[in-house]
Amino acid sequence: MVVFNRFTTLLSADLHAVLDKLEDPLASLKLAVREMECALADSNRNLEARRRTTEMLQRQQGECEQQIAALQQQLDACFESNEEMLAKSVLRNKLLKEKHQAALAKAFSENEQRARQEEKSLRENDQRLSAMREKLTLLTQQSTTQAESEWRSACGEGELRDEELEVAFLQEKQRRAH
Repeated sequence: MVVFNRFTTLLSADLHAVLDKLEDPLASLKLAVREMECALADSNRNLEARRRTTEMLQRQQGECEQQIAALQQQLDACFESNEEMLAKSVLRNKLLKEKHQAALAKAFSENEQRARQEEKSLRENDQRLSAMREKLTLLTQQSTTQAESEWRSACGEGELRDEELEVAFLQEKQRRAH
């Protein structure tokens, strides 16, 4: 059993090595950059939605405060008129609005905290994307330079054998003699 496990591990390692050699690092990096750009775009959309939610919660809190103030005025009027039954009803509404206001405040706070975390994550991922773009630029330049170098060597640019020089010299001498 141990031999079988070891053989499987070796075979797996060899297979991974072959796949690594077949894989084009430039294409893989381009794909990773595209995927990161899409992910950042999604994160930006999510953050914008969170900001809109924060604004909505803030508006609702303001409206709730106004409603509580109006209910307080109604409650004052009920007590001045000795309308205890009506005062209880208004007080119930006021307490419900205060609970709603507390829930809104909690939701607003949690939403703000998530927004800050998302902004931080977005900045970090944007920095990673910038680094990957720099790597891609360098790899592209290296690939271009390497291709040019290979082309020059294939064309024989920069290399001249002594025999080629001697033959060219004799041909030029013959041409001038005629």
